[in-house]
Amino acid sequence: MSEGEPRRPATGPDDWLATVQGRDEVRRPGAVVGHVALWTDKITMGEALEAAVQTVGDEPVQGRHVDTVAVAEACATGLNVVVPGGLADSARLAADANAVVTRDDLKTTVGDVLGDAVARIPADKEVTAEDAARVASAEIRIGGDVDKRPGRVADSVAAAARLNECP
Repeated sequence: MSEGEPRRPATGPDDWLATVQGRDEVRRPGAVVGHVALWTDKITMGEALEAAVQTVGDEPVQGRHVDTVAVAEACATGLNVVVPGGLADSARLAADANAVVTRDDLKTTVGDVLGDAVARIPADKEVTAEDAARVASAEIRIGGDVDKRPGRVADSVAAAARLNECP
């Protein structure tokens, strides 16, 4: 059983016991761990970015992905800086490396960068309609014709925002 994975019920019917950094902790629905509410019905930015991997995960990372990911990460963290080692930082490094690699099968993909977005965003939050608009604006501004193609990163974020607005 991996660290942080629920092991067995704890003190209440909805609680569970998890091992975190070698010690047992009781977790409750709605509790906050790492700045994210547990067992929430709302979709976080990290989850929306991971969902985007289903549609664009095989694409090599390019500059247009970098700016979109940077805006999404900024929305999630509330920081308007690139987090060292974060998603946007990794996307920039991947895009720079991909620019000099000639074989597509050796390029870093969007899935490589966003596949573990939930774990890599230091302070993830639920996606809002405002977040979706910011991400879409970045994707359109940088990508040019991406607004004509469905299934982009912004589409996953917009879908998450719509689902989060439902009661």
